[in-house]
Amino acid sequence: MRPCAWWRHFVVIVALVAAGALAAAPAIAESNAEVEAEGVGAIYGGDEARARDEAVVDAYRRALEAGGVHVQALTFVRNFQALADQVSTSTQGYLKGVRVVGEGRDGALYRVRIRAVVVHAPLGDDPQGVAALLALAGRPRVALAFDAADGAAAPVEAEAGAVLAGLGYHVIDLLRASAQAADQLRRLDPGGDPRLVVALGVNAQADVLVVGSVRITAGGPVRVGNEVLSSAHAALAYRVLVAATGQQVDAGAQQAAAAHVTAATAALEAARRLGALAGGHVARTIPRRYSPVLGGVRSVQIIVLSSSYEQVLKVLWTVRAARDVDGQAYLRAFESGIGVIDVRASTSTAAVVARLQAAGTRLRVVALSENRAAIEVLR
Repeated sequence: MRPCAWWRHFVVIVALVAAGALAAAPAIAESNAEVEAEGVGAIYGGDEARARDEAVVDAYRRALEAGGVHVQALTFVRNFQALADQVSTSTQGYLKGVRVVGEGRDGALYRVRIRAVVVHAPLGDDPQGVAALLALAGRPRVALAFDAADGAAAPVEAEAGAVLAGLGYHVIDLLRASAQAADQLRRLDPGGDPRLVVALGVNAQADVLVVGSVRITAGGPVRVGNEVLSSAHAALAYRVLVAATGQQVDAGAQQAAAAHVTAATAALEAARRLGALAGGHVARTIPRRYSPVLGGVRSVQIIVLSSSYEQVLKVLWTVRAARDVDGQAYLRAFESGIGVIDVRASTSTAAVVARLQAAGTRLRVVALSENRAAIEVLR
């Protein structure tokens, strides 16, 4: 068994209620109830941060059950990477007002106790419910990059970013972080190499990338009373990508229309409405499908581009043996030729990469930022 098979113990919760399970479940009170629940996570290799992630997810699931919501706990593991399960339209409950009232290490376990209100309804657009799920995802850093002619995407990006920021997301100003990465993301090929996504994610300093194409077209005249207004239609096709692995976790389309006195203002208003719709949808999607496993606390993350699992392990062992690391390096994921290694180091990302090279690892630095590096292992 490969060393990180213990990832199977990571449980990413979803509150899925099948018709049969509902029929067998006890009656649920109409009013929402405040509950308290404790979750536990196993500490492996001294990694308390990962154990806390697991404990928080476990506490969320137990709180739902304490409130009378049937929860089917699922773990979807592919190549030893635990992925977030989708929350289906049959979801019957969620938490709001989540507060951590106690936490700490207990031997080989990490315990987290939360207090929350259980709501017996689909998540919908409840900001508090979205925020509770977002907390499980570690408040990922999100970069938006939409492509369109004549700068038409700018108001869509701005409105979508405002919605995300308003719900507590860290929205990255791509042009300030990396103008080159912004340009490449806007032209990203949907069927392209996921390693390019990884490199762009590092350059953009993002955890989640939302990319897509915007099209705004003029409509016909619209009569409102005695006024004749110009109309416009805006459409967006988008994809949501996890930067650390290049994995696509969602794809879809949104559209909006508007009418105004001038054609230019109608187009701008349609773009703004489109951005607000897209931002709201993505805001609800990310915490449902973006795994806490990829959003854990780390000081440095090394992304290894190699089709060989054994090569990724060699990099892991070399990093563990490096000065200033003291064994604190863990394989977080290996998927489609991409390995993700978390490192707790008292030195910089560049220094960790230099340690690898000094130890004889033949590599090419694909991208480098303050706390993340993408490297390609050369044969």
